[in-house]
Amino acid sequence: RMVPVEVPHSGMLPPGIEIASQHVEPQELRIGGPESRVLAVKKLISDPLDVSHLLGDTEEKLSVYAADAEVRFLSTPRVTVKIKVQRGD
Repeated sequence: RMVPVEVPHSGMLPPGIEIASQHVEPQELRIGGPESRVLAVKKLISDPLDVSHLLGDTEEKLSVYAADAEVRFLSTPRVTVKIKVQRGD
């Protein structure tokens, strides 16, 4: 089953910086395991993306985790997050 990946942010954006866009690739990862456990998983969570040092566009590779130990990944549990920033007023 394919499940969407959520990328939490940590830290505070530097003054005057805003996130213009965030793209996660892949947006979904394939998981397997006992059917009832797999069906109960609504989303997967990556390591937090620290936004406190964002001063320009960036790309980060993050590990992804399933909260249920009975669920296993059938694809590589990593995503690439591309962030575009803009200067705010």
